[in-house]
Amino acid sequence: MVSASEGQCVKYSNDVSYLVSGIDRVGDNSELSIYPNPVNNGGHFYLSGKDFSKVTKVVILSDKGDLISNCNYQIINDSNMELIPSTKKLSNGFYLLFIQFEDRVNVKKFILKD
Repeated sequence: MVSASEGQCVKYSNDVSYLVSGIDRVGDNSELSIYPNPVNNGGHFYLSGKDFSKVTKVVILSDKGDLISNCNYQIINDSNMELIPSTKKLSNGFYLLFIQFEDRVNVKKFILKD
């Protein structure tokens, strides 16, 4: 909401809702890549990047930031990991993968489809 005033008169604008989707700037996401993307619903998917030995937590969030599923992971090597959602079947749509490292957090967008 925006307000403008002159003297004792004040005018307020209507509320405006918007979704911030520019999350690629949270952390250094240029180092991370989800594949395949779109992700096959109910299946495993992969993350490539670096320093996966420092990962402490991986979760799947809704496009609004709500926790949808914990995500088990298996480090294949320091630059690849396999991700396994703990919820076997999610709704098709847009999700966020939240990856917490010892020293930083990264968030990546992905699409889930049948």
